[in-house]
Formats: sequence, C-alpha cells, structure tokens
Amino acid sequence: MYLDAPEKDAKKICKIKRSISFLLIKGKLYEEALKELLDLEMIEKINYGDDSVKIGKTYKSIGTIYCLMEDNDKAKEYLTKAYKIFEAKGIDKLMTEVLTKLKSMDSPRLGLKFTVVPTDATAKSLKGKKIAKKKTIK
Repeated sequence: MYLDAPEKDAKKICKIKRSISFLLIKGKLYEEALKELLDLEMIEKINYGDDSVKIGKTYKSIGTIYCLMEDNDKAKEYLTKAYKIFEAKGIDKLMTEVLTKLKSMDSPRLGLKFTVVPTDATAKSLKGKKIAKKKTIK
C-alpha cells in the first residue's frame, strides 16, 4: 500500500508512523508501538537502505520497546544492529546511547552480558571518552 509511495510521501509516512509509535510508547501501548515501528522499518529499508541512520534510529527504538517488554534477546538483536550502523557512520552520540541501553541490560538478574569492540577509526574518535575501547557485542 504505502511501500511503493513516491519518496516525498514515504518521508511523510515515516514521520507520521514514528510520531504515532512514540505516542503509543508514552501510553505504554508497547505492542501497538512495535507494530508501527516494524512497519516503519520496512518502509525505511526500501526508501533509505539497510544501513541508513534513519533505520539505525528505528532499530534503536525497536530495541528499546523490546527492553520494555522484557524480550531481552530481541532487544539485544535490534540494539546491536543500531550500534553497528552508528559505528559505521561514526555517530558517537548515538553509539553511546545504544551502548548505555545494552549496559543497562547487563545484569546478573537477567543473565546477560554485553560488550562492544569499536573499529580502529571509532576507537580513535572515542579516545579519552568514558566508553571502554575493548568491548564486544556478541
């Protein structure tokens, strides 16, 4: 239906779907928000590609919802996808936000442990920042 919309319409649809999902999250309607974001993921992949910053932000939002729904495996999957996109694009702020979410899941109670290994270029850009250099997302 809207998957083959012209680019300017696709941008509007993406903006609307993202806004709807955030309203649903605020209302704690996580399943409905997840549905909107999964639709958004499809539209963004078609219009912006698999490695765009937009799709990275959508992955981050989907991962966050899975965290809220306590589906930690899916949360890790989507947050890891987001991290890899942000790392490839050199977007330190978003990398840090995702890493913080992953670390917040790092809990003996949940039985989870996450680490991230930045590329050499990313390690240089992070030098002197509070993120450890030798961390790996598994």
